[in-house]
Amino acid sequence: MSEERYEIIKLLGKGRTGGVYEAEDTRLGRKVAMRRFFTLTEVTDVTEYKKDFIEISHSLSALQHPNLLRVYDAGVDDDGAFIVSQLLQGDTLHNRLKEGPLPTWDVWDMGHQMLDALSTAHSEGFIHGAITPGSILMTPRARGGYLYVILDMGLCKLAPLIQEKDSVLSMMADPAILAPELFDESVADEKSDLYMLGNIIYMCLAGGHPFANKSIEECGELHKRGLPPVTDYASDDVPEDFIAWMDQLCQIDPNDRPASVVEALQTMPKVQKPAKAPQISPTNIENVGGTTAPLSTVPASTIGNHAANPLATGPLTTIPANTTGPLTAIPTNTTGPLTAGPLTAGPATTLGGVTTGAMTNTQTVNTFQQPKKSKKGLFIILAVVVLLGVIIAIMAGGGDSKPQNKSPNGKPKQRSMKDIEEFNRRMREQQSQNKDSSYNAPDLTKPYQGEAVKNSLAVRSSKPLV
Repeated sequence: MSEERYEIIKLLGKGRTGGVYEAEDTRLGRKVAMRRFFTLTEVTDVTEYKKDFIEISHSLSALQHPNLLRVYDAGVDDDGAFIVSQLLQGDTLHNRLKEGPLPTWDVWDMGHQMLDALSTAHSEGFIHGAITPGSILMTPRARGGYLYVILDMGLCKLAPLIQEKDSVLSMMADPAILAPELFDESVADEKSDLYMLGNIIYMCLAGGHPFANKSIEECGELHKRGLPPVTDYASDDVPEDFIAWMDQLCQIDPNDRPASVVEALQTMPKVQKPAKAPQISPTNIENVGGTTAPLSTVPASTIGNHAANPLATGPLTTIPANTTGPLTAIPTNTTGPLTAGPLTAGPATTLGGVTTGAMTNTQTVNTFQQPKKSKKGLFIILAVVVLLGVIIAIMAGGGDSKPQNKSPNGKPKQRSMKDIEEFNRRMREQQSQNKDSSYNAPDLTKPYQGEAVKNSLAVRSSKPLV
């Protein structure tokens, strides 16, 4: 049945209890990890362990914790027993330790996650019994750091069903970090897991283990004597209270260790996470000449003609805003296409090899903010217009208090022949009385003709023109 549902893609790793493969779940269409258990004899009666194997695997699938590998399926077929779990990306803590010790806070974070996972497993009756750095997978997190996952929880119960009963000590456990009581064939318990986790924390701080590459007999004797102080190998920045807490986990006598994983969690001192250093991308800076240079090659800043002390804190983190030379930046507030005119540089400042200074653009550039015009000129113009209007009105009225020769609607008033004859008679009498007058009366027998008549009335008016 497993061959029909699961298709093997490739071998991921092989251990002393079996091999782990990447496989395709054809029923659900997902990638999974399949562990195949080795048998020590050519002929193995699967009926002896099949029932127990399925029951234990079913209990493992009920464990739900982000730091525990999730079990999907298990079974026994013609090729033997297998267990199917989620497939995760990452690397083991064992491989990471080949590079050296971990930062102190990362060690604390790993220990905290492992204690949390063990508390869930212990509450469901699962003791690991043989946890090693190879049992822990480091999966990168998007927010930074790692998710530490125990890969082989329950293996100490499953492997002895198929292989020899002493396979835990001889095939799974690492003698360098094995709890002292387990060398005497005692049954592993919570305190045994705490001892082995304490040794893993020791390795992460020191970058290795002082009992590595020793035989099982040698490691048994060394563990009964105790570990050398971790301060002989670790850096000086490890807090003393964290070292003291780790030493409690690594006590030779199980009664001197914390009573449970929960107690170890409650007494675990906090380690302050270091401030994250600002990330500076290796972006090149374009100088005025068009050439580029990496940030790490920028010299220390100088101000004016006086050289400043060289920078000793790292690469330049501030980029000058203005540079002399051909203008490459356009002002943000513009009303149309802009063309930069020639620049005149004021007093310059050299910063990191890039010259800055005051800039004067000789070409006028339109902006959104226009200068405000004075309202005084507008008031003067309005006053002149009003004054001209008054003058025209007076001239049109002839200075009389009553309009003459106009009808109420403003049109010229039509005179009767009797009025015209009477007016002419008066003019002749007046002319005869004053013979020296040069005034020639207009001919009123014709209708009002505009400007000429208006001028005649103005001359006749007794009021001076304004």
